[in-house]
Amino acid sequence: MPNNNGIAALQLNLGSRLYFQQSDNKIYELCWNGRDGDKWYRGNNSEAICSARPDTPIAVTKVDDLPNTSQIMHLYYVGTDDYVKEYVYKDDKWVPGDNLGSARVPQGTSLAVIGWGKEKKNIRVYYQPEDNDGNVQELVGIDGRWSKGSSFSGAHMGTPLAVVQSDQYATTSDFTIHLFFYSPDNTSIIEKVWKGGWAGNTTVMHDQNLVHGGGLAAIHWGLKSAYKMRLYFPFNDSVIKGKVMELAYDTPPGAWSPTSAYPVNTLTSNTSPLTARVYGNYKGTNISVFMKDGEKSIKEMYYVSPGWGPVREINW
Repeated sequence: MPNNNGIAALQLNLGSRLYFQQSDNKIYELCWNGRDGDKWYRGNNSEAICSARPDTPIAVTKVDDLPNTSQIMHLYYVGTDDYVKEYVYKDDKWVPGDNLGSARVPQGTSLAVIGWGKEKKNIRVYYQPEDNDGNVQELVGIDGRWSKGSSFSGAHMGTPLAVVQSDQYATTSDFTIHLFFYSPDNTSIIEKVWKGGWAGNTTVMHDQNLVHGGGLAAIHWGLKSAYKMRLYFPFNDSVIKGKVMELAYDTPPGAWSPTSAYPVNTLTSNTSPLTARVYGNYKGTNISVFMKDGEKSIKEMYYVSPGWGPVREINW
């Protein structure tokens, strides 16, 4: 079974990053500086960031380096010893990160991560360890100190994982985490919500046409009164035929529903890894969904108001 986080996107205050593995089993970085017309280019002086297990899942997040204006990037992958590893970008270079104390991670599983910080730097990593009947394990990082967090049942072993949070500077009572995964029979997308504590499993979508082993990507933007989330995954009915479908959550009304028009010119992903980013500029909200396609190509479907554009190819 292919993993579903073998590519990871990160939106910064200015610009974006993409992380992916090549056939040498090393993880590389692509950079985009955030202006119309800018092209993607190799980061880290075109050198690999690190070596990883073949077909590693990848997840990435950022934490503001307050009171400075810089952002610290945290990259997660599975090492050759089958444990979750961390690399950190700070002071203009990538360096090995903390010892996370994770469990062994089997092949064909995924990673997801979120990070935020105010007085303390917080990171949450989600993965599926061996011998746990498909449960999803949470790792809790607070100012560089790591411990095991909650464990969630009701997931398919090998499910893709996706996670988003509310505005990182929301008040404690308003801060939320949204974790997504597939049900054990692969016919439902499940959501777990944290708001001072974890709630039970909620079914976002139930349909026999969900693609078994398909990718899953999530994005969010906006504040409490106008909070938005989007989910992207392959769907295999007679209309979409394995292409990427979009589910929308808007506040108000505060409920999940398919978008009024399925994305056009969309990716045919089936079981390919997916990742996504969202950012705003003078054109409004911009969304990209990425899929790795071979050794030296990444395909991108993108939304710029008023609609989805043709699929673009990123080469390097």
